[in-house]
Amino acid sequence: KSGELDEGPNAVTYCSVMAAYAKQGDVAGAQKVLDRMQMDYDAGNKAAKPTIRSYSVLIDCWAKSNRPDAPRGAEKLLNTMIDKNKSGELDEGPNAVTYCSVMAAYAKQGDVDGAQKVLDRMQMDYEAGNKAAKPDIRSYNILIDCWAKSNRPDAPRGAEKLLNTMIDKNKSGELDEGPDAVTYNSLVQAWKSSRLPQGPHWIQKLEKQKELLF
Repeated sequence: KSGELDEGPNAVTYCSVMAAYAKQGDVAGAQKVLDRMQMDYDAGNKAAKPTIRSYSVLIDCWAKSNRPDAPRGAEKLLNTMIDKNKSGELDEGPNAVTYCSVMAAYAKQGDVDGAQKVLDRMQMDYEAGNKAAKPDIRSYNILIDCWAKSNRPDAPRGAEKLLNTMIDKNKSGELDEGPDAVTYNSLVQAWKSSRLPQGPHWIQKLEKQKELLF
């Protein structure tokens, strides 16, 4: 404004400030910066146009916030992104990182149904033409981790079913990567959390498989 600086803040600048709030899970702080970013853009600073990254940072902030309403807040933002992309306000739709951040909000609370619903939406979005939304190994790993945190009696079986799905999708080419060490660590945790009598047997078996594979 004083003329000392030739340009005002751009989208990268605003996203960096938002990321500082997101690191601490400060949703109100990150939202305030996004609001300022939008106002700056509306006032004529075209370099400050909110981007997919700015919304993704805010979703990540919700996921890290430990707020009980975090999953709903994250998914509400996902819906906003989709609507803004359809209207042309946002140049891109949500990508794999965006969807994974929403899934992570559900996973943190062990909400398997919520996380699965987001993965299903991700798959539908990809099949509808949004190639940036292609489900990846991280999305499946988040869902397996969610099973491990769910305290559901069927958690080990649910996680193992997902492991088999990942293997099949990798073989068919639908998934670019197969299960990794993170996948197997979450499976082990699912068995540990279940405290089922057959748990030690399966944990030992999984640990051996992991050693052979990685």
